[in-house]
Amino acid sequence: MTGEQRYLDAAVAEALAQSGGSAAAARRVLLARVRLDLRLLQAMVGPHMGGIVGYHVERVLRRATSKARASAAPPPAASEPPPAEVPPAQFAADLLAAITSDSGAPFGLGADAQPPARRPAASPAHAEALRRLAAARRGRGAA
Repeated sequence: MTGEQRYLDAAVAEALAQSGGSAAAARRVLLARVRLDLRLLQAMVGPHMGGIVGYHVERVLRRATSKARASAAPPPAASEPPPAEVPPAQFAADLLAAITSDSGAPFGLGADAQPPARRPAASPAHAEALRRLAAARRGRGAA
């Protein structure tokens, strides 16, 4: 164990003693102390320094790359014009026709829309597997 590790362990033990064994209170004590004690801070973050530095380098690179892409991106192409608005009277008539229709077509998809396809029935092997699972569960007392 290095001297820095012993120093860190002693600081943590002292914080735990001050907080009466409460981990949350010990964290607060250590956060206050680490702001004033550079040696304690270095002992805490030293093993994680490579990951911390790598994270920040990647974050800045991502930001720079996204800014470069945004400035190099061509302006967005003109999208399709919005659909023409349906007059309220026509909308109401279409809605009423859809509600009273027997076609089952969802409103707004047009007269040629098909209702959603039904799922095929379960295969006999699948049904048998489900029966066996249910029987096994009943045998265990429905745990």
